[in-house]
Amino acid sequence: MDGLPDYPVTKVLPELIQGLKTNNTIILVAPPGAGKTTLVPIELLDKVPGKICLIQPRRIAAKSAAKRISLLTNTKLGHAIGYQVRFESAISTTTKLYAATPGILTGKFLNDPFLSEIDTLIFDEFHERSIEMDFLLGMARLIQSNIRPELKIIVMSATLNKDSLAKHLGNCPIIASKGKIFPVREIYSPKPFGKSIEFHLRDCLDQYLETEKGDILVFLPGMAEIRRCKEAIKDFGNLETHILHGESSLEEQEKAIQPGKLRKIILSTNIAETSLTVSGVRLVIDSGLCKQNILDPNTGLNRLDTIPVSRSSAEQRKGRAGREGPGACIRFWTEKEQLTKKDFDIPEIFRVDLSETVLKLLALGESDFDNFPWIDPPSKSQIKDALFTLELLGATQNGKLTETGKMMATLPLAPRLGTILLKACELEISGLGSLAVAMLSEKSPFQSNKMCADFQNHIDCLAKWEASPQRNLSGTIMPERGYRILKIRDQLMRLVSTNKPQSENPDLLPACIIAGFPDRVIKVRDSDNSKGIMVGGKGIQILSKTKSKAGSLLIGLEILHGDKEAKAKLTLSTDMTSLNKSLISTKKIVKFDKETEKLVATQSSIYLDLVLEEKPCLLEETNLDGIALLEGIRNMPESRILPAKESAAGQWVERMTFLNHFCPELEIPLWTKEDLLNELPGICIGKKSLREVVEADWPGIIQSKLSYQQKTIISKEAPDSITLPNGKKCKLVYDGFKQPFMEARIQELFGWKESPKLARGRSTPLISLLAPNYRSQQLTSDLAGFWKTTYSQVRKDLRGRYPKHKWPEDPLNEKGGT
Repeated sequence: MDGLPDYPVTKVLPELIQGLKTNNTIILVAPPGAGKTTLVPIELLDKVPGKICLIQPRRIAAKSAAKRISLLTNTKLGHAIGYQVRFESAISTTTKLYAATPGILTGKFLNDPFLSEIDTLIFDEFHERSIEMDFLLGMARLIQSNIRPELKIIVMSATLNKDSLAKHLGNCPIIASKGKIFPVREIYSPKPFGKSIEFHLRDCLDQYLETEKGDILVFLPGMAEIRRCKEAIKDFGNLETHILHGESSLEEQEKAIQPGKLRKIILSTNIAETSLTVSGVRLVIDSGLCKQNILDPNTGLNRLDTIPVSRSSAEQRKGRAGREGPGACIRFWTEKEQLTKKDFDIPEIFRVDLSETVLKLLALGESDFDNFPWIDPPSKSQIKDALFTLELLGATQNGKLTETGKMMATLPLAPRLGTILLKACELEISGLGSLAVAMLSEKSPFQSNKMCADFQNHIDCLAKWEASPQRNLSGTIMPERGYRILKIRDQLMRLVSTNKPQSENPDLLPACIIAGFPDRVIKVRDSDNSKGIMVGGKGIQILSKTKSKAGSLLIGLEILHGDKEAKAKLTLSTDMTSLNKSLISTKKIVKFDKETEKLVATQSSIYLDLVLEEKPCLLEETNLDGIALLEGIRNMPESRILPAKESAAGQWVERMTFLNHFCPELEIPLWTKEDLLNELPGICIGKKSLREVVEADWPGIIQSKLSYQQKTIISKEAPDSITLPNGKKCKLVYDGFKQPFMEARIQELFGWKESPKLARGRSTPLISLLAPNYRSQQLTSDLAGFWKTTYSQVRKDLRGRYPKHKWPEDPLNEKGGT
C-alpha cells in the first residue's frame, strides 16, 4: 500500500509474502521499532485470501494495533479492520483483519474446532511464552497438519529462541528484519541498591531528570510499587504521571501511551515491554523486577512472585527508549549482575496449574497429552495434577469430560471459578454467584489488605458501595477496581442468563464456593479461631476475623504460602450442609494415643481426607494390623521401644556382639539397633499398646534368625550363666566387647582354682567377690591370683565379722559353700 511509513520490516515483506507461497508456517524475528505489528498485517490484507487474526498477548496491545492499522489503511475501525477483546469488540461482517487476545481465540476454537473462518494466524510477541499462546499455537499446528494444510501461521517476536522454535514448527523458514533502534546508553547502578524502589526512583530523577530528554518510562513489578512510586514523586514539578497496568481501564492505558501536554512519566509493569509503542519515551528506568505466576507446591495454588527479569526482557525494556531517537536506560542493578541473568524467562507452562489448559484440550477432543504438539511439553506430574483437579471439580469422570465439564469449558473462566458460577446457576443465585466469581478473579477492591477479611463482608461492602449514590464509603473501595468487578459480574450474568427466578440468599453461597474449591475446606482447631487444618493435612494459621468456634468449618479463599504452615487471609464460614455429600465418607480410624500409649478407635466422618467428626468405638482384632501402632511409636526414643541391654533379648544381642569380637571365625551375626527396629512392623501386628511391643518375645525373634549350630555355639562359648562349684547357677552379664560380669559370694567359689574361660578361652569374666552380706569385697578377672595373693588378707578381715561362715586356709580344696 502507498503512503505507509518506511519501517525496517518493509524490506523483508516481499520475502515474507514469497515464503508464504511455498510454506504455511514462517517465523519473523524483528526487534522493537521494526514495525512488524502494523506493517505485516497490512501487507497480508491483499496478498493472502480469507480472514486474518492478529493475536496480541494483552487487550491494550490488541486495541492499539487495530487502531494503528485502521489509521494507516485509511479505513473505519470496525469495518475492514477491527479488534475483539474482553468486554469490547469492533468487528463486523466486512472485517477481514482483526486483532484479538488469546482468550478470544480460545473461545473461537471451542465454538469452531477447525477455525474455519480464519485463514491466517499471526502470533505477535510470542517470546512472552504465555501458556495460552503455547496452547493456541499447538492447536493451530494440529489443524494445519491434519485438516487444513492451507492455514497460514506467522510467529513474530523481537527476542526469541528462533532456531529451536523453527525446528519444532517443521524446520520452517526464519525471516529476520533489522530494527531501526536509535542508540540507547546503559547506565548501571554502581552497587546493588538497598533502598526501597520508590526512594531509588527519586534518586534517579534527582540525578537525570534535567540531563536526559523526553518522556520517562519506569518499569515496576506491580501495582503496589506503582502506587508507592506515584506518591514518592508527586512533588516533582512539570511532570504528568500516568499508570500503565493490566487492571487499568483501556481509556487510562490509552492516555498513558498517547502524547501528553506536559513531560510524561509512565509508571508501568511489563505490559509496556512489548507490542505497545509509548510515544515520546527517551528515558527508561528499569527496576529489573517483574511478577510471574508460579505454582506454590505447598498449597497447590498459583501465586504471583516478584523475580528478576531475564536478559531478553531487560533488552526489550531498554529498546523502549530508542524508538524515536537516542535515549538512555537506567538499570537498578550492577553490570556484574547483568552477566548472571538468565537469557530467557521460564515458559509459563512450567510454572502454573494446567487444569484450565487440560480442560480446553479435552473439550476439543484432545486427550493424547503426550503427543500434543507442545513447544515445551509439561511434565507427566503436571498433567496428572491437572486431571486430578478436574476430577475433583466434577469436570471429568474417569478422565472423560462430563456435561458439567463441557459447560465449564465454554466459560471464560478458570475451572474453579467456572464451577462456582455453574453451581450458583443450579441453586438459582446467579447474580450473587457472578459477583463472587468476579471478586475472586480480580484484585481486591479494598484500600487496605486487612479490610473485610471475611468474604461475605467483602460482598456486603461492595454491594453497599454499588447502592450508594456517591459510591463512596470513606475511601474504602478503589473505584476503578470496584467498577471493573461489577462490569465482570454483569458480563457473567449475561453469559448464564436464565428465565428462572433468582434469589440473593447468602446462605447458599458457601455451597457454590466449595464446589469450586473443594480442597480448601478448613476445620478450626482452637477456640480463638487462629489455627486450623485444611484438606490435604496442611496446617493453617487463620488471619481472617471469624466468629466460628473450634470444630467449625471455613473455606480458605486467599492462602498465603509459608514454610511451616500456610496462612488463610480471606475465608468464608460454612458448615457440613454445604459440603458435597459424595465426597463425605464414614470410616473407622485407628490411631495411637500418645498420652495412654495405646491404640484407640474412632468412627469418623471424613470429607476428602479432612476428619469432620469422630466418636470413640470398639477396637477389634481386625484393626490390629500394626500400621497405626507402628506409626504412633516410630518417632519415640529408641530406649522406650527396644529391649534394654540387661533384658533377655538385650543380652542375646550383647552375647552375639561379644563372640563376634573375640571369635570372628565363628561368624556369629551382629544385631544393630537398625536390625531391631526393622522387626517392629511384624511385632506391632496384633498388639494394642507400646507396653505390649516392649514385652514382646524379642528373644524368640532374635533366636529365630540363628541356625541351630549358631545357637549351640553361643550357649557354649558365651553362656547366659555359669555353674558354680556348689551347683548353683550364676548369671553372666554381657556388654559388647567388654568382659562379661558376674558376682558371687566368696564361699560359693571355694574349689574353683581359676577363672572360667569363655570365647574359646580368649576371655574371662570380671568377677565381683561378695562378702556374706553380699557387698563386693574385690573385683578380679584372675581368680587363681586372688587365691594366691589376696585371699588371706580378705579371710583375716572377714572371719571375725562372720564367724559362722567357713574361712578355710586352703579354699582350693574346700567344697563351695552355700
